Amino acid sequence: MDPRNVSDEVLDARMLKRAETERVGVVEFLIDMLEVDRRGLFVKLGYSSMYMYLKRHLKCSDGTASRRCAVLVLIEVFPIALEWLKDGRTNIEILLQLKHVMNDDNHLDLLTRCEGKGKAEVDVVIESIRSPQPEWSWAPAPTTEVVPSLTSETASTATGCEPPSWMDELPPPLEARQPAKPVRRLEVSEDDWELLQDCKFLLSHAMPDAQPIDVVREALQQLKNRLETKKHGAEKPRKVSKKPKDPHSVPMAVAREVYERDQGMCTFVGTTGQRCGSRYKLENHHIDPKGPSTVDNVTLHCRVHNFHRAEVDYGVEYMKRFRTRSDEAREAVTEYG
Repeated sequence: MDPRNVSDEVLDARMLKRAETERVGVVEFLIDMLEVDRRGLFVKLGYSSMYMYLKRHLKCSDGTASRRCAVLVLIEVFPIALEWLKDGRTNIEILLQLKHVMNDDNHLDLLTRCEGKGKAEVDVVIESIRSPQPEWSWAPAPTTEVVPSLTSETASTATGCEPPSWMDELPPPLEARQPAKPVRRLEVSEDDWELLQDCKFLLSHAMPDAQPIDVVREALQQLKNRLETKKHGAEKPRKVSKKPKDPHSVPMAVAREVYERDQGMCTFVGTTGQRCGSRYKLENHHIDPKGPSTVDNVTLHCRVHNFHRAEVDYGVEYMKRFRTRSDEAREAVTEYG
């Protein structure tokens, strides 16, 4: 029915119904996400994370995929949040604001305090959690004149009474503090950005949560060390590598050839024919678990799919001892790109 041909009352009723239907739909979507995560379905279909499953398989936008993955982790830890979403007492935006301050002790209180509030009001609640305010303050009455910095000496003179002892521990006046270090900004070309992303993926084992600045800092530190060694002293002699004791250890020459052949991406193919293609936390996978570490028997898999293959080869029960729940939650939603 054309909305232009209905009364105000009918149009408003329709909008209320659609809002409820949309809210219920989001909740049902999250419930299904929980089951997809429990079954590891996104792994079987060839995706390295829930985020990539939502983005590539379900065609969600980057923002929608990342927000729903973050909420998924939250409702797995605090199931009551799902009930609050269902009846409209909270929403995804509020939960995303609260995710860094919620814990087992305060989550119900935070949900109650933020019910029906907007972003700015929720920020005030969060700030009260992060920086509790004193019950009272020691300061002179408001004035339009320039007031000198408050210290125990000036407070005693101004009020005529003994100030509390904690005033001696106050930070120095603003004018006496060290100025903040300036922040420098650097623009990079698209090619340089791609190079930075390549380095980020190569560092994903050692620095799984690295931000671009972390990668740049690590690269500059290594370059500095190399230049200092070259300029001021010879590099220490390298030890001759011995034959590895582990028969599954992949020789460097084999690993290099496999990396180039597989184009630095996970080669796992899911049940629908979808190749994973992830570059995050790559590992060498033995196609035949008992076979040799040769180029023909080794391929690249991301950690998620390498572990999945191990569950197929050795059994789920056996592999449980090598995985913690925190690993599962992290890898289900990580790897943005």
